[in-house]
Amino acid sequence: MKGTGQHVVIVALFIAVATGAGFAQGASRVDASSALRAMIGSLVLGKPLRFENLTVIPISTLSRSTAIPVVTLDEALKMGWLRIREIDDGEVPRLALDNRSGRTIFVMGGEIVTGGKQDRLIGGDALIRPYARGIEIPVYCVEAGRWTETTSQFSTKQNLGTWALRSNAQASAPAAQEDIWGEVEKMQDRAGAPSATGAYQDIYEDRKLNARLLAVEAGLKNVPRLAAGTVGAICAVGGRILSMDAFADPSLFERLWPKILRASALSAVTAAADESAGVTTREYAWRFVERLSDLRFAEGKGVDLGLVLRADGGSTTASALVHEGAVLHVSAFPVAETGRAPRQAPGLEHDDYRQGLE
Repeated sequence: MKGTGQHVVIVALFIAVATGAGFAQGASRVDASSALRAMIGSLVLGKPLRFENLTVIPISTLSRSTAIPVVTLDEALKMGWLRIREIDDGEVPRLALDNRSGRTIFVMGGEIVTGGKQDRLIGGDALIRPYARGIEIPVYCVEAGRWTETTSQFSTKQNLGTWALRSNAQASAPAAQEDIWGEVEKMQDRAGAPSATGAYQDIYEDRKLNARLLAVEAGLKNVPRLAAGTVGAICAVGGRILSMDAFADPSLFERLWPKILRASALSAVTAAADESAGVTTREYAWRFVERLSDLRFAEGKGVDLGLVLRADGGSTTASALVHEGAVLHVSAFPVAETGRAPRQAPGLEHDDYRQGLE
């Protein structure tokens, strides 16, 4: 569906939300699903931007957005407002969060924290209320070769897991940890950046690779400021969509875009030649987003505040964090297959969508 002028693609979706066993019932479910429908129904896909083999399609909104008063993980750690620690003697799949401030902290799924007994990847979006202590958050190990404490506290080097790491974590499948270790090893091999402890973070420390990442970042860093109301982006390598992220307001997107871009750049510079073939058009991206209408979402309580809507639809996994009627973040990925390229949504013939950028 196209509009006039710049051929704006308006994504209007009606999302069916199914309630699973153990999930919340009643009015909260209706409110959360309605908020998600309204948010996605207001989204507009902009003109694709490309740097080498990485394509970014900005997402804006037709709705008037109001800034949500949250601070990010990086901001909270920098200001000393958040403490992340091991639970007791340490547990691989869980960490504890202490909010020492009067601010609400948003932690995005896929963010990397370093320290403790091993580096971890945050399993999913979390919203932490002011002065909350001992909030347990699901995490995944991204440093398979270390289980010794280097420091009692965790920090951030402002990195995010690749689309495949985030997809595996978001799907929460029984084999997710094994798949994540496999994906980290694969990325290290592709980047030519081995690590003594198998740390994902060490990939970004490679000097030659880092120079390539900086070039890609420089080419696409201004995406949040290209148009008013830009709240997210779809990222793709060649003709293959990697991820979609949309946030409650432009400010939150702008603050988290550097992480999303850096992780997408890592996928781009380490992609094989066949993975870089083709280009991703706006119409093709719209078809990917439209696939969300076929997913069935189950609702559960968030880590602390809010509700989480999560769906796994065969080739796509999607998740949204909703609080007080507002969708803070919605993300969607192709289902990651360790060692393989991302799948296309069913019914899409890849060769039909290699028209080039508009």
